[in-house]
Amino acid sequence: MGTPLREGLVAPPTSKFIAFFRGRGYYVATEFPSFVFYSDPGLPEQMSSALQYLDVNSSDGMPITGLFPFGDSLVVFKGGSMWQVTALADGSPVLTPVDESIGSVAPRATALAYERLVFVGRQGVYQFDGASIKPLSESLNNWWKNVYLEGLRTATSWLDERERRLFISLQSGPDDLNDMVVCYHYQLDAITVIKGQRITASTIYKGEAVLGVRLPPPPATVA
Repeated sequence: MGTPLREGLVAPPTSKFIAFFRGRGYYVATEFPSFVFYSDPGLPEQMSSALQYLDVNSSDGMPITGLFPFGDSLVVFKGGSMWQVTALADGSPVLTPVDESIGSVAPRATALAYERLVFVGRQGVYQFDGASIKPLSESLNNWWKNVYLEGLRTATSWLDERERRLFISLQSGPDDLNDMVVCYHYQLDAITVIKGQRITASTIYKGEAVLGVRLPPPPATVA
């Protein structure tokens, strides 16, 4: 009952990041981490040419760290910059820079919160309203100066809309475990740091936050 794939077209490349925007599929190939390949219109699962790609400033040597549809554009993150894909009148995708000094270093920590795209950068947490980028909170970004930067790649976030709180799970030191949660209170413009929380993944399902927690290893038994 589906639509048959068209002969002569090829499958998209094996990708680290995938997004769908305005009838096209967008793919960041593992072999080309600074390029965004895109499908034909209306055929997000296939490509007619290997030349269908956008070069996201590959000369800076930094890989893409995420794709996120937001409003009328597809946001493309790199570690130190932010870009957006929009469409020309004929539907062709076009790439333009948003900011070439701020980017995202935590692919799983980007979240939509109160009509803002919230993301984690090396200098702090930022929000994008579709036109400009601003710190989520000056006090939060001041505290962020003490964060273990090398562990930000594993950060994850979730939003409690009823309580107006944003949570970000982080590594507190040189380990592979998120063992600290930073809670930002929107109404108070304040932060709370909770240690000892081993939260490694998060998602929203039917309006509720679902968290993945790494349990401590069981105690060793003596025979």
